[in-house]
Amino acid sequence: MKHIQITVGLTDDLVIKKITFDYNDTTFPSDSKLIESLSFAMLTSCRTNQESMGVQDLLNETGIKRE
Repeated sequence: MKHIQITVGLTDDLVIKKITFDYNDTTFPSDSKLIESLSFAMLTSCRTNQESMGVQDLLNETGIKRE
C-alpha cells in the first residue's frame, strides 16, 4: 500500500493557510495538482457516502488520470 501524508494549516475560522507534503511514496508528484485531486476525491467520497473506497478508486471513478 502506498501512502501520502499531508499537513493542512488552518486559521481559527477554518481558512486553509498552507498545505505541506510530509510523506509521499506514490508515483504522483507532490504538487498542487495532487492536492486538487485528493481534495476532489475526498469530497466525492463524502458526497457519495463511500468512505470505504480508496483514493485511487475514487480518482478512477471520477476520471482523474495521472500525468
